[in-house]
Amino acid sequence: MKVTILSASTGNGHMSAAYALEAVMKSRGITVQTHDALKFAPFAFRTWYGGGYEFIVRTRPSLYGHLYHVSDENKFSYKVQTASDYVFMSRLRKLLKKEQPDWVVCTHSLPQPRLAQ
Repeated sequence: MKVTILSASTGNGHMSAAYALEAVMKSRGITVQTHDALKFAPFAFRTWYGGGYEFIVRTRPSLYGHLYHVSDENKFSYKVQTASDYVFMSRLRKLLKKEQPDWVVCTHSLPQPRLAQ
């Protein structure tokens, strides 16, 4: 079995979860690779997404909470976020085509829209 784990380096928890899953899978003989999906995004998107998250959490935690909850509703902001994630994660296609995993596990929502293609 071959697994690709995709995450995003926003904060610490998502990548830590990805590496923990990778360690367990490797200990069970599964071929697994973990990738930071932000490394496949254009520089400007990567900077805004990663830096913007940390800035908002530090300076306006209530705004972050509001944006987090609003993005879960299948309305305008959710659709904008999903569309931008899809567009800016287009380089993931090349990785997935190269690795040809049996399973893809995401510990962050960023790469998910691209997986639905």
